[in-house]
Amino acid sequence: MAKSSNPEIEMPEQIRDLTEKSLETAQQAFNDFISQTRNTMGEAADKTEEIQTNARDAQAQVMAFAEANVSAAMEFGRRMVGASSPEEIMNLQKQYAEAQMKALSTQSDAIADIAKSLTRTVGRE
Repeated sequence: MAKSSNPEIEMPEQIRDLTEKSLETAQQAFNDFISQTRNTMGEAADKTEEIQTNARDAQAQVMAFAEANVSAAMEFGRRMVGASSPEEIMNLQKQYAEAQMKALSTQSDAIADIAKSLTRTVGRE
């Protein structure tokens, strides 16, 4: 009797079924993992974009404040050059200081709001 070079391996039906179910379960677990990973990566990308947008907005706002402050200082300088008496100089200085204190208060509040917004954006999950 000649022996076959490729003997058949018999696997009991229960083992075959159990193996197939295990493979299906493993495939489903892998698919779930990949899906969750893609979702997480998408959320991270969205958050990064939102943070960058908020940071650009904050930067633009701060630059606008700087421009306004320099403009106010230049206008103050022009008025000072045109002043003709010590009383007028004192009055101009008083007006400038009051206006800048008001502007500083408004700008500080706006910057605090921006910082809070950025903090909320970063802290959100």
